[in-house]
Amino acid sequence: MSKKKAKAKNPHAMAMVRQRMKKLTPERRSEIARKAAEARWGKKPKPKTASSDHDLRVAGAIKDALASAKKELAVELAPIKSLPKRTPKGE
Repeated sequence: MSKKKAKAKNPHAMAMVRQRMKKLTPERRSEIARKAAEARWGKKPKPKTASSDHDLRVAGAIKDALASAKKELAVELAPIKSLPKRTPKGE
């Protein structure tokens, strides 16, 4: 990566900025700095969590579907479990 050269600052313009900053209150300077930081870096998005209603409804639907499938499987396997156990030949 190559570094860009910083542009030479106009000393007259910088003096005008300093004069303007002297006239501002600390609160106003802070507000300007905060807006500049937001413009430069923006607000970071919040990480996704399972706390939204939609996510909780989906999780509940999945849980219900698994429970239903488990019951259906148990019903299908019930006749198989009732068969006598096979013994190996020779015993």
